[in-house]
Amino acid sequence: MAVLLGVDLGGSSIRAVLTDENGRLLGQGRSAGGNLRSSVGDPAGNLKLATRGALLGAGLTGAEVTAVAIGAAGAAEARGFEVAQLLARGLHQAGVSRSPIVVPDTEIAYRAVAETGDGVLLLAGTGAIAVRHRRWVTAVRRDGLGWLLGDLGSGAWLGLAALRAVAADLDARGPRTTLTPALLARLDVTTESASDPRQGLIRAVDELRPAQFAALTPLLADHADDPVVSALFDQAAGLLWETVEALGLTADDELVLAGGLLAGGPVRERIETRRPGVRHAAHPVVGACALAAAAADLTLDREALTAALR
Repeated sequence: MAVLLGVDLGGSSIRAVLTDENGRLLGQGRSAGGNLRSSVGDPAGNLKLATRGALLGAGLTGAEVTAVAIGAAGAAEARGFEVAQLLARGLHQAGVSRSPIVVPDTEIAYRAVAETGDGVLLLAGTGAIAVRHRRWVTAVRRDGLGWLLGDLGSGAWLGLAALRAVAADLDARGPRTTLTPALLARLDVTTESASDPRQGLIRAVDELRPAQFAALTPLLADHADDPVVSALFDQAAGLLWETVEALGLTADDELVLAGGLLAGGPVRERIETRRPGVRHAAHPVVGACALAAAAADLTLDREALTAALR
């Protein structure tokens, strides 16, 4: 029996799964995110925790792993070598000596559910990117530039836009929104009459990372009927669609969605008005396991593993 380790390493969380080629779930582990630029904590240490959790659940040691594949946010060419070194260290600390195949997280998300190796992925989680694949490998990318330069319509973008809308409300520069008291409470910003909530908001957001901006998006969904929030969702979906259209998307292209922001909810609903019935890669880690299987000259039963992870 082959023991395949697949890892989905995102900005907000890491998921490690051990399976065999028949899609039998052997063990899984989770930890905080592992993006060098956007995550909180030590990425290598977080990978170690997730991997150890999977090994413990399977009752296996790292030495028994046949092949490893990691889909990593931030693993594109700009920092690819640095990311690969970091992840190899995290695996080694968990007792896994196999060298990992490290690819962008977009490739494992597409591989998880796509019917063919040629098609388009739109991913929106902490960050946002659209990718055209050929033979399962990245051919053309749009956005994925990080929150300072891009990631337009992403969870980080949406969370930051919400903070700015609340700031504008408090500053009497923008419309009133029901999001303001909810977001201030979430950030433990006092609204007592003797204090200025604007200054409290400044202090609360000063040290936030992009993954923490993205973590605010579920709060927005609770206020989806608020005109300010609804407009933010409209803008996020529009920006994401502009990104995927920049790839020259056609009606014949297979399109796969991925990322927490597109798993369901207001942004997903707005995307589906443009392309009804599009599929979502709910478990990108399945694509990592499939890649590990391919590295071992095996074919993973993706459907069986997906069913086991539900």
